[in-house]
Order: sequence, then C-alpha cells, then structure tokens
Amino acid sequence: NKVAVWINQILAVVKVSTLLTVVIIGLTTIKNHLSPNNLFGNARGLAYYNHYASSLLKVLFAYSGWNTLN
Repeated sequence: NKVAVWINQILAVVKVSTLLTVVIIGLTTIKNHLSPNNLFGNARGLAYYNHYASSLLKVLFAYSGWNTLN
C-alpha cells in the first residue's frame, strides 16, 4: 500500500530528525565548555541542559513502540 510506505517514510524522517536534534544540541552545548583550564567551572550552567536532555529522552521513550516505530 502506497499510503503505508509514505507514512513509514515520514515516521523514519521524524525519528532520525529527532535523534540528530538531540546530538546537535548536545554538541553545541558542550562546544564552549571543553577548555582544559576550566573543565568543570561552568558545570552549574549545564544543569539546565542536563535536565532538558534527560526530560526529552524520557518523553521520547515513554511510548513503548518508539524502537519499533519503523
């Protein structure tokens, strides 16, 4: 069925886009905090992003069928 294939492709794009978004946000956040002189100096500022990422992953995996979406 063409509709089923189309829906499958859309869901695959959403799944990969979500994963890439999480990776890009993580890399962007950590980019400015990797100086060896001040490795843990800005750890408090990262607490917000840590909670955000943790919450986002919990929401993404709350649906038990996330891993079998495609």
